[in-house]
Amino acid sequence: MRQYRFGDHAMDVARRRLLKDGEPVVIGPRLFDTLPFFVDRAGNCSTRTR
Repeated sequence: MRQYRFGDHAMDVARRRLLKDGEPVVIGPRLFDTLPFFVDRAGNCSTRTR
């Protein structure tokens, strides 16, 4: 089970939930699928091919 915390947000990948200050944030499925990639690589430079 992967869970992330960044700023005032919390993300539970298994439950497909994104919260801000404990309240649900509605985002599209493609964005939700992409978000963990960027959270895992926070602080690193990413390109389209990587």
